[in-house]
Amino acid sequence: MIRIDVESFKQCFKEKEGVVINTFHGVKGEEYTTVIAFGLLYGYVPHWNIINNKPLRYQTDETKKLLYVVCSRAKKNLYLFSEQGRTTKKGWELPPTKEIESVAYMYDDLEISAEDK
Repeated sequence: MIRIDVESFKQCFKEKEGVVINTFHGVKGEEYTTVIAFGLLYGYVPHWNIINNKPLRYQTDETKKLLYVVCSRAKKNLYLFSEQGRTTKKGWELPPTKEIESVAYMYDDLEISAEDK
C-alpha cells in the first residue's frame, strides 16, 4: 500500500549524506564540512565569456566573488586545486587563476625524505 500522508512525502526529500558535486553558483547558501574545488584555472575562473567580453577589473572582481563563494562554504576543511596539464581545445595550457597562483603551494616540488615515505 502506498502512503500518501505528509510524513511520507517529507521522507522523499530528506537530506542525504555523502558527496555533493555542484558548481560555484549551485553552492551559494550551502555549508559543508569539507569542500574540494578543482579546475581553478584561468578560463574557467573567470569563465572565457567574462575574459573575452569584460574589462580586467571586472574579471578580477568576478574571480574573487566566485572564490569567496566556494571558500566560505567549508565548515572545517578546504582544498583548492589548480592542476597542471589541462588544455584548451586548441592545445594551449590553462594557467592557474591568478588569485590562486599568488598563494600556490607546489606539491610537485616537494622533497620527501626516506623517513616520510
